[in-house]
Amino acid sequence: IHGFCENAEMWIDMMDRLSDDYDSLAIDLPGFGKNNALPPHVSISDMAEWIKSNFINEKVAVIGHSMGGYVGLDLLENHREFIGGLSLFHSNAHEDNAAKKESRLKTIDFIRNNSKEPFLQLFVKDLLSNENDQNEDWLSSLYEQVAQTSTEAIVSSLKAMMNRKDYIVELGNLKIPIQYVIGTKDKMYPAAEMLKQASVLQAGVVNLVDSGHLSSLENPDAAEAAIREFLDEVYP
Repeated sequence: IHGFCENAEMWIDMMDRLSDDYDSLAIDLPGFGKNNALPPHVSISDMAEWIKSNFINEKVAVIGHSMGGYVGLDLLENHREFIGGLSLFHSNAHEDNAAKKESRLKTIDFIRNNSKEPFLQLFVKDLLSNENDQNEDWLSSLYEQVAQTSTEAIVSSLKAMMNRKDYIVELGNLKIPIQYVIGTKDKMYPAAEMLKQASVLQAGVVNLVDSGHLSSLENPDAAEAAIREFLDEVYP
């Protein structure tokens, strides 16, 4: 499941890498990529229910990048019998704290008072580590992808993330494979903070990857190895 302002394109290379051993599916969440089916009051649970209704009829392993991890957590809470394992791929099981909620509100105001373009130009830099956030080829490719997202989808998704629940207790009670893929140079989710979260939950699979928030682009070999380790736990 892709992250905020992304779409299924982010997984194409990884799916190709895994294709000899696994059947996989990447979708555009409502309002992203080629999917224009954005409901008027979208929430993280709305996204999860849309996925369940349209794509899941057997037990699957879910890999969710950032916001996609939030959607995976909601699927796990409400459709546990269909989820064989969950990879939080540069994602976070906690709800937004007060400072993060305030930041999202300021972003919404900025986009409404200006436009999505200057926000997205800054956003794609934050997906990359400091050492790569001036890579023009990567920035151009990422911007081309995120620019497909409508202003309405950006604003509604910011609200959805801001209003999501905390899933830490739910995760702590589970006996299925849970993975944290953590970027050592992630600007959005500092590695030390995420390692602490994974430790508290006693997550079975924890992978530190030399990258920012998007290891599938910055360090695809390590990202693939991490995903394969998780899938080996789900499908021994």
